[in-house]
Amino acid sequence: MRTIETLLVEKKLVTTNKYILGSNLFDPSRVVVINRNKPEIPAGFLDLPYLAVPDSLRKYYSCEGWVSELLALQDSARNRATHTGLNNKEA
Repeated sequence: MRTIETLLVEKKLVTTNKYILGSNLFDPSRVVVINRNKPEIPAGFLDLPYLAVPDSLRKYYSCEGWVSELLALQDSARNRATHTGLNNKEA
């Protein structure tokens, strides 16, 4: 969660979490992954201009976006239950 908060307030992120590299939030202007055993921030990283997170991703990671995603999952579960003959209490 701190990763999302950091990037959405337009702060650069230094992390040891290599999984951020596969995230739609990753951009080398915003995020650098360092080695926990030899922590070094590459020269120039802090001087790079920060490329803002696109509005579509800001919306997706907002509270409103998460609620929308959860409601869509709930609707999907209800639809599956209806199509398989289960009632909503069993879904």
